[in-house]
Amino acid sequence: MNWRQWFDGVKWPLALFWSLCLFVLLWGGQKIYYHNFVLRPAVAEIKALEGIGEVRLGGNKVYLKLESQANLKATVESATSIAENLLGPDATLAIEDDRDGELVQLEEEISLSLAQAASRGEFETMRPYWTGAAQEAGAQIQVAVGPNAIYLTLRRGESYLYEIFPRQDHGSQVTAAQVEVGEGEL
Repeated sequence: MNWRQWFDGVKWPLALFWSLCLFVLLWGGQKIYYHNFVLRPAVAEIKALEGIGEVRLGGNKVYLKLESQANLKATVESATSIAENLLGPDATLAIEDDRDGELVQLEEEISLSLAQAASRGEFETMRPYWTGAAQEAGAQIQVAVGPNAIYLTLRRGESYLYEIFPRQDHGSQVTAAQVEVGEGEL
């Protein structure tokens, strides 16, 4: 049988119309499935975590507004795990805080020693320096060490600053998840 004979009776405009309809139906179904069975459960699980104020999704980026008294390390590790499991390894977190100029200046002052501690693993020898610098600035400091990062929380009055320093010492593990921290509009 010749291929021309097989296509001889096909009405091309009608075939093109129905092919386009099938494509739109499949594309729409995929969007509905992804929204209802992937994104919505991910947002619900992350929002249920302690310390999360608001959650917003934008593509593979999860925007988090943490409460001022949140445990940064526990919250970020849990949210990262949920995002990687439900949204895939390309998911990133963007954490928004309420920083002011003086907290940013304090963070810049101690960031070199935090980076040094992250690369050399000298956390306890550097802790007195961090605490002293925070007391001089009238701020509270909390430094938590995880297997992949150092988690810095600075608080003064109503303002709070979160920062995450990746560890590069021999004991750390590299993960695909990325976390951005900064001031922003949620």
